[in-house]
Amino acid sequence: MDAALVRLGWVLLTLASVGVGIIAYIVMVIVFPVMPDQNDISVMERKE
Repeated sequence: MDAALVRLGWVLLTLASVGVGIIAYIVMVIVFPVMPDQNDISVMERKE
């Protein structure tokens, strides 16, 4: 196998794996919303 093909395949797999990570991060941001801080005043006001 030609070394250039191996290098090209390695670069493509690296870029593909980064792309999957970015997509997974965006999905997790949407699926799991940020929990409010327990010390946040607005949260404490809502509890009362």
